[in-house]
Amino acid sequence: MKNQLAGLLFLGFISISFAQLSPQPIFKSGFGGITSITQTGNTAVISGVDFDFPGVSDWLGILENNPETGDFNQFIISYLGGTISDRLAVITQDPASLTTNKVLKFELVNPYLSGTSMLGRIQANMKSDNIYSETLGTGYERFNYSTKVFLPITWQNMANDIDYSNGWLTLMEFFNNGGWIDDDPTGYHAFRITVNLYKEDGIPGLKLRATAETRTGSSWII
Repeated sequence: MKNQLAGLLFLGFISISFAQLSPQPIFKSGFGGITSITQTGNTAVISGVDFDFPGVSDWLGILENNPETGDFNQFIISYLGGTISDRLAVITQDPASLTTNKVLKFELVNPYLSGTSMLGRIQANMKSDNIYSETLGTGYERFNYSTKVFLPITWQNMANDIDYSNGWLTLMEFFNNGGWIDDDPTGYHAFRITVNLYKEDGIPGLKLRATAETRTGSSWII
């Protein structure tokens, strides 16, 4: 099995909605307008608005500072296990378009050692402490999320290489009461849903895989 790092991924659009009855989008962005990203060492913060989506594209005003849309207390991009010299998120021109369309580019240069595995991670974190309660009428019962993901030619080459297995590439992961939640140490109310892109040994082509898990203590169980 080959061990190589395919290091680019592009996000072209993001839409988020929450609802108790029917989903109403609360945030959309194509990374255009005056949307910008600020690097802060081992993290990055997105701010500004995309004029193509008026009223629903203010990164800081909606995703961090507006209790009516979920009381989010953090939206930040983290370069886990490294700095901007190892991995980087930037807003750039869409490589697949001749228009002025913008995309969010994730670039991995160097992996890091986690236990016995070599990993690389650029992680966009969105957290909320707004707990759903039908009785109190707080929080949200449903979460809807969509994005456009573009993979460069290196991923196509990897997909056709029968000797290569990438393990997994996590595209998105959703937690309820993750292991860092102090008020649920046993994991009784915990679950996570993960969507991966992966390549199997000896089989050409990339596949999508969705996994649902519950937590007992600090251990996640499929």
